[in-house]
Amino acid sequence: EPQTSNLKPLSSTLKMFKLLNQPYPKDWKIQKGIRAAFVSGFIVFAFLWVFEPFGISGVDVYNTHLFILGYGAVTTFVVLLIIPLPLIFKNFFRDEKWTVGKNIAYFVFIFFCIGIGNWLYTHIMTGLPLVWGSFVFFQFVTVAVAVVVAGSTTLFNYSRFVTLNVEEAKQIEKEVSKIEKRPERVEWTLLSENEKDEPLKVDSASLLFIESADNYSKIIFRKDGQGKSVLLRSSLKRTESQLNHPFVFRCHRSFLVNLTRVDSVSGNSQGYRLHFSGTDETIPVARRTGQELHERLHTLEKPV
Repeated sequence: EPQTSNLKPLSSTLKMFKLLNQPYPKDWKIQKGIRAAFVSGFIVFAFLWVFEPFGISGVDVYNTHLFILGYGAVTTFVVLLIIPLPLIFKNFFRDEKWTVGKNIAYFVFIFFCIGIGNWLYTHIMTGLPLVWGSFVFFQFVTVAVAVVVAGSTTLFNYSRFVTLNVEEAKQIEKEVSKIEKRPERVEWTLLSENEKDEPLKVDSASLLFIESADNYSKIIFRKDGQGKSVLLRSSLKRTESQLNHPFVFRCHRSFLVNLTRVDSVSGNSQGYRLHFSGTDETIPVARRTGQELHERLHTLEKPV
């Protein structure tokens, strides 16, 4: 019994780490970031103005309301400064690498920077000494709030996205099962950009999906029960124009898929993904193409 009890904290810790490593949707745009900066600043101002915590009403300044408004301005300014980070550190902020833990940590970092800004602002306005004690106080208050707000918001959204996307994946899988899996066989001849390379022949029975690879298209097909690949010197857009067929679908900016070869569909917080037999690679379905995918699958249903 004691040994079992000792394992419980370890099990909980492992579950927490597993949760923090789960994929999380990252839907950030410059316009959204700018809007969030001003909304955050207004929320900070409104909170301080209504509740006047930490003895802020007793601070010796010319105008308390303007002083409080300054904290809102600091919040807006700091968030605006941080907005370009995902554009600068693209590898760290890649959509497919974004997780629950990264999302929480990123927002705690934002609050940490806001805490520094508030500390310096208070020093300028009130003469607060720039010593470790005052710095720790500002960071403790700011980061404590950040962990609670960012953690609860992220976990709530994660749970909601998982539920929605798992249900959506089940619906897509049901629709995929209704299409004709062995339609009339079609063979395509794919030409490279310079049209000097040897044409690539691929047929609808073996083609799984095509991935954009810079100026190339990576053709993934099934041969002898295994997934194989070959590069074609052609953009995905140009390759798509050569595959004018209802079963070939652009599900993502970087992928074309053969809907007749889809084996199953799975969902997570970032959306849902298509699985193919013969390869472990899964293909994402972009949110903007979700409705179009439903419509395409309905048109491909086998006649009853």
